[in-house]
Amino acid sequence: MVFNLSTHLGQITGIQEDGYQAFLGIRYAQPPVGSLRFQPPQRLDAWEGVYDASRYGPIAPQAYPDDPPLQLPESEDCLVLNIYTPAADVARRPVMVFIHGGGFLIDSGSRPRTFGGHLAAFGQVVVVTIEYRMGAFGFLYAEGISPNLGLQDQVCGLQWVQRHIADFGGDPQNVTVFGESAGAMSIARLLVMPSAQGLFHKAILESGAFFLEQPGQNLANAQACTRKFFKALNLPAGDIGALQNAPYAEIMRAQKKVTGKGFSFNQVFFPAHDGRVIPADPYAQLKAGAARDIPILIGTNQEELPLFGGMIKNPLQQLIMQQVLFGWLKKMGVSSQQTRRLLPLYRKALAPELAAQKREVNYLITDAFFRVPALRLAEAHLDGPAKTYFYCFAHPAPKIQAASHVLELYFVFGTLACEDISQMMKVPATAEERHLSQQMMAAWASFARSGDPNHADLPAWPAYDSARRATMFLQIPPRVVEAPLEEARQEWIRILG
Repeated sequence: MVFNLSTHLGQITGIQEDGYQAFLGIRYAQPPVGSLRFQPPQRLDAWEGVYDASRYGPIAPQAYPDDPPLQLPESEDCLVLNIYTPAADVARRPVMVFIHGGGFLIDSGSRPRTFGGHLAAFGQVVVVTIEYRMGAFGFLYAEGISPNLGLQDQVCGLQWVQRHIADFGGDPQNVTVFGESAGAMSIARLLVMPSAQGLFHKAILESGAFFLEQPGQNLANAQACTRKFFKALNLPAGDIGALQNAPYAEIMRAQKKVTGKGFSFNQVFFPAHDGRVIPADPYAQLKAGAARDIPILIGTNQEELPLFGGMIKNPLQQLIMQQVLFGWLKKMGVSSQQTRRLLPLYRKALAPELAAQKREVNYLITDAFFRVPALRLAEAHLDGPAKTYFYCFAHPAPKIQAASHVLELYFVFGTLACEDISQMMKVPATAEERHLSQQMMAAWASFARSGDPNHADLPAWPAYDSARRATMFLQIPPRVVEAPLEEARQEWIRILG
C-alpha cells in the first residue's frame, strides 16, 4: 500500500508492508553529473511536490557483471538511499546504515540480498542502505580531483541521516554503520576520517578492514591505476578538463580496460590514503585512539576464498590459482619462504578431509586478506573504553561445503530465500538456518541498540581481549572458541613485525 508522509524535506510517498515501511531511492545529494562530475557531493535538503519513494533509484555504474547479474539501471546519477523502518513515527529507534561491498567496483545497496525490511521489522531498527560512486567516478586519484569521492558520498549520506532520519522513526544519536567487504573497508576508514567524526556511534565490519601492505604501496597502486586509466582514455595524464567532458561510455570503456573482467586483490580504483580526506596512515590513527569511544563488532567468514575461485578441483588450475594467490601475498611483503612456514600451520589445524582437499590455501588467503587485518583492527581498538566483539561466520553452503565471502549477508538481512545468490552459495533455508539467521539479526540489532550483541537466544558472547581472543562461531549451533588458529596468528605477528 502506498501512503504519503510529511517530512522536513517535504511530502514523500512510501510503501506500507506487513511490519515495516519502505522509502526507496531518496536523493541524499545533488546529481553528480555535468559540472558536478568528479566533484565532492553537494547536499540536498528539500524537494518540490511529492517525492515518489516507491521504487529504487539507479545504482552506480558497474565495472563488470556480478553473479547473479543486478537487475537495476546504472547511472552516474546514483546518490540515493533506501530507508526501511517499522514506522515513520517519533519512536527514535536505533539506526543501521549499510555500506555495500563489491571491491569499490560493483554491487549495490538496493539488491534483494541486502533488502532491509526483514531486519527492520525483526530487530525494531531503522535500516538505511546507500549507493555511492565507485570505480573511476568514485576513486580516481588524480591532481585536480578531490580524492575518495565514494567515501565522501558515504559521509554525505551519514550527514543526511543525522539531519533527517528522525522523520522516519530513527534516532540520529544512535547510528550504527555496518558493511561487508569493501563496505567494511570503507568503515575502517570512516572510523578515522575527520569528516566522519560524530556521524555514527557504533560500527560493524564484516569481512574487511585495512589491507596488509608495504609503506607507500597504497598511493603507488592509486597512481599506477590513474596512469593506466588516462592511457586507456587516450588523454594526457591529468587532463581534468577533457576528463570532465568525456562521454560516459568512453569513461566506462577505459575503466573496464583497467579493471579487467572480474575482481582481484590488486586494489584498482581503491580508497587512496591521501592525507586529506583519509589520513596518510589510517591504521596508525586507529592505534592512536581515533575511534576509542566507538564499540566495534568485527569478523570474517571461515573460508572467504571460494567466491574468488578458490574451490577449483582441476590440479593444474589449482596450481595456477595458487601461484596467483601467492603473487598477491608477495606484493603485501609476504615472501615465499614465509608462505611455506604458514601453510603447514593451517594444514595441521584442519580436519583430515579438508586437508586432503588442500583447503589450507583457503585458510591462508582468508587470514592474509581478511582475518589478520580484522584481528589487527580489533587489537588496535582494545586500549579504549569501548568494547570489541569478534566473530567467525562458519555455516557452509552445501555445494562447496564452505562459508564463503558474502554468504553471511543472507543471514544478517534475513534474505535466505531470495534468488539474488549464486548457485555455489545457495542454502536450502532449513528451519535451523532460519533460526541462525534470527540469532544473527538479533545480535546485530542488539549491538546497534546498546553496543553489545548478546541476547537471550545466543550463547554468552564475551568481548574480545588479548588474553582469551574469544570468537563467536556463527554456525548451527553457535559457539564461542578461544584463540582459534592461534599458531597461525602468532606466525603472522612474527611476519608483520
